Formats: sequence, C-alpha cells, structure tokens
Amino acid sequence: MNIFFTSDQHFYHSNIISYCNRPFKSMEEMNQVMIRKWNERVKKEDLVYHLGDICMKHAPGETPDAPKQAWDIIRPQLNGEVILLLGNHDSRNNVKSILESAVINYGGKRIFLIHDPKWARKEFYWNLCGHCHGNKGRFRKWGEKNEYYHNDSFIIDIGVDCWNFYPVQINEINSAFEGWLKHGTSQSSD
Repeated sequence: MNIFFTSDQHFYHSNIISYCNRPFKSMEEMNQVMIRKWNERVKKEDLVYHLGDICMKHAPGETPDAPKQAWDIIRPQLNGEVILLLGNHDSRNNVKSILESAVINYGGKRIFLIHDPKWARKEFYWNLCGHCHGNKGRFRKWGEKNEYYHNDSFIIDIGVDCWNFYPVQINEINSAFEGWLKHGTSQSSD
C-alpha cells in the first residue's frame, strides 16, 4: 500500500480553469485528465489523504454545468481509499467528512494536514495544505508572506496546481523540498 496526498481538484468547477490558469479547454477535459493522472499513480489498495475541495456541485452562478451529485459521479472513477478533509468549498458539494485536520507520523516526520494554510501550526515541521493553488509557491517557511515566523516549520502546498495535477507521495514531496532548501527553486513536478 502506498500513501498519497492531494487537494483542490475542483472537479466540475469550470471557472477554476480561468481562475488558476489551468491548461484545459473545458471542464470535461480537466476532469478526464485529473482522473487519469490520479489513477496512473494511485492503485486500488492505496490510501489518499485529500486535503479539501475535491469537487463542486451544481450552482447557478458558479458551476452551472456541474451535476448536483458530483462526488457520487467522481468517486467511483478514482482508485484508492480516500480520507477527505474539509476544504472551504466542501460545504457546497455533498461530500460528507467530519475531518477538518489530521496529524500523521510518516517518514519519520510529524505532519499536520489542513486545507487552508492560515490554520497551519508552527509546532509541526511540515504543514501539508491546499487552498492556495500554487499562488504562494510550493514551499515556504512559516512566517513568510505575512505569517508568524518560525525557523523550523514549513508550509507545503500539495494541491494539484503545484504537482502537475497528480497526487504525490511523501518521497516526492521530500525530494522536491530538499531541492528547494538547497537551490531555492519550487518548480512543478511532472
């Protein structure tokens, strides 16, 4: 069994394409590519921590083309067991989760999982978050960009916009993180 992390697919959210400058011509293409990329990495026996905003349901102004039961359509198409944490859009998409955050011990690290980095916690070396769609960079030290400064805590955006629309494993995150620490680069993974 492998463990993956991801967030912010926004399945069925056609406006996210322009909001985040995603390279898709349509919502249908975006959904198909992200389902394919999910299943290229995640197998049926794998576990995925999803840190919020997986899909959008029909709403006249924002997502008029989305179905009312978007999660019920998307879920059977995705491999793996999915642990859903709530994102800011999840109150409007019929996804049922009671988790707002989680703490895991993985790869020798205590890691805090949360959707919005404004709720990250400085006592954790890594805070895996979503919500920002890469707008604040893939990696940053706690305290950068108007946050409280703490030398030994980092915020890592694991949203699909930062990882070429793939879920990522801890070793991929760690490798990219080490490169960022050494070279100061935070480019997208393929």
